[in-house]
Amino acid sequence: MKFELESNDSKYRIQSYRPKVAIIINRLAYSHSVLISSKHLSKWLPTSVEELTEENIEQICQLKAGVVLIGTGEKLQFPQQSLLIPLMKAGIGFEIMDTSAACRTFEVLAAEGRSVAAALIF
Repeated sequence: MKFELESNDSKYRIQSYRPKVAIIINRLAYSHSVLISSKHLSKWLPTSVEELTEENIEQICQLKAGVVLIGTGEKLQFPQQSLLIPLMKAGIGFEIMDTSAACRTFEVLAAEGRSVAAALIF
């Protein structure tokens, strides 16, 4: 699925997501999970919701975004609620969705200039 918006001042943009193929960010293909915000891009270790740890969630908190989108792969899967406590304690809003929806939503919110980050399981 390819994404296009008129403008986006973010340093990092998600151009497309193809399950089991790649997440295209700034014209480069990534075939692993990533953490992304308007100014940050890094590899993220979990490859499934079952692999999520508190440490993974703490990495998300360090991005200090106003809202975080957690993409759970091809299908929507909810992580254990106890893992999300660090986000709640930090006052960071979050949404759980499949990775395709998280990619699209990230681009829309970033284009609006919102403080958004995405943790995308691939």
